[in-house]
Amino acid sequence: MIALLKGHVQSTSTDCVVITVGGVGFKAFMPLSNLNSIHLGQEITVYTHLHVREDTLALFAFLNEDELNFFKILLTVSGLGPKLALVLLSQKDLARLKLAIAAGDTKALSAVNGIGKKTAERLCLELKDKIGATALSLNTGGISLQDEVMEALLSLGYSTSEAAQAVSHLTPEQRQKNIEEQISAVLKYMDNS
Repeated sequence: MIALLKGHVQSTSTDCVVITVGGVGFKAFMPLSNLNSIHLGQEITVYTHLHVREDTLALFAFLNEDELNFFKILLTVSGLGPKLALVLLSQKDLARLKLAIAAGDTKALSAVNGIGKKTAERLCLELKDKIGATALSLNTGGISLQDEVMEALLSLGYSTSEAAQAVSHLTPEQRQKNIEEQISAVLKYMDNS
């Protein structure tokens, strides 16, 4: 199978790129965030997933392995195909997407084009444990809930300053809620900032 490609960007469109490798052009579907960060003629290395169906072979490419690995995790959700998984990664930052799923924030997930309420619920149900629900569980070892929220944000790839800023915007009422509700509030703040 094709694990990665290293070559030059031949062309791009709204959802894919053509990468020339040794005189052969590979068409690969990419998240919009990746497409926006590349330009024609640039030499790039992408990590790939070849999706095989009876009638189709489709190559999906990502600029980093974390996105590829999460794409593969998304494909384990029943009823979620590669195109919809790509839309999720195109419209939501990877860390925010993980946070929304871990917090069970179906409203944030439903805001993505093509993701309805039932699909959002299924994403949360099927993936919550796979993406680090332990980071969201209440720790009884004396750590405050805000520290738990910080740890969850850090484990999802946010910087310390980003996490601290988001947690500092929790209202006194939000600080009294459980960890899932606090994370949901932080996620909403980060989506609006």
